[in-house]
Amino acid sequence: LFEKGTLLEERLSRAEDASAAFQQCLELKPQDPGLLTQLEALYAARNDFPSLIEVYRLLAHALESPTLRAHYLTAAGMVLDERLKRTSDAAACFREAFRLDRTDPLLLNALKRVAVREGRAEELLEVLSAEAAALGPQGAPAWLQLCKMYERLGRKEEALAALLDARRVSPNESLILSALANVYETRHRFEELADVLLAWVGCINDEGEFVAIGLRLAALYEEDLKRDADAIQRYQAILARIPGHAAALASLGKLYHRTRNWEGLVSVFDAEAAAAQDPKEKAGRMFKAAEVLEERLSRQEEAIPRYH
Repeated sequence: LFEKGTLLEERLSRAEDASAAFQQCLELKPQDPGLLTQLEALYAARNDFPSLIEVYRLLAHALESPTLRAHYLTAAGMVLDERLKRTSDAAACFREAFRLDRTDPLLLNALKRVAVREGRAEELLEVLSAEAAALGPQGAPAWLQLCKMYERLGRKEEALAALLDARRVSPNESLILSALANVYETRHRFEELADVLLAWVGCINDEGEFVAIGLRLAALYEEDLKRDADAIQRYQAILARIPGHAAALASLGKLYHRTRNWEGLVSVFDAEAAAAQDPKEKAGRMFKAAEVLEERLSRQEEAIPRYH
């Protein structure tokens, strides 16, 4: 019948009779993939969408590979959705394809649209999980989207698990680390928060952001975790990058005083004096350094030049 239709169309120019032969061929529901592929090309060229959908369905049932079957079901769904506006039939095709293959990006995007349109939250979660898993190292955006969905549904532990999966595939992504830091801070999980902030500060190039996160981490070590040595190390890291940073110097001086690190305290006062622009402020820092040298370290010979 297919060959008859081809002869009628190409050799005899009897288009109506050819169409009838092709239609008879399709009505017999052929199972040969080669013949179906020829019918697919024919109906696609004619923009005969109902017949094309039938061919796609036949191909999906004739093939053994789940991936190929899903491909043709997805193709049928796309034609139903975009050309014929039969959205419910399209959704059924997408869902059947999804049961066969959870890795095709075109299918996943189509099913996401369907889930959003129909308000199917659980289905959207399932599709996003499949997308994140399929994308592997590039799956961080899908994990983040999944996290936001869980948060909207009030499922906090699952939201956190999605964030941790996102970090696993993109350990240095600032957006992920920022979201994790906010979760841990809200829950007062300070050890995990410190771990995230430390990773975040290690992959920042922007100077302002580096300082902001560094100060946040140092304050966490100092105030919540009572780890003065780690706090000192963070303040020193800021000063190594931005010598004379006022807030870092002030906090470092406070820690040195509390831990009775007089040598360190003198170095802080000297650094503050070097950074100060106002003569009165500069003199005040010199005096403080001299006072510590004289009274705490008994090094009068070093205190005298500062008094001068």
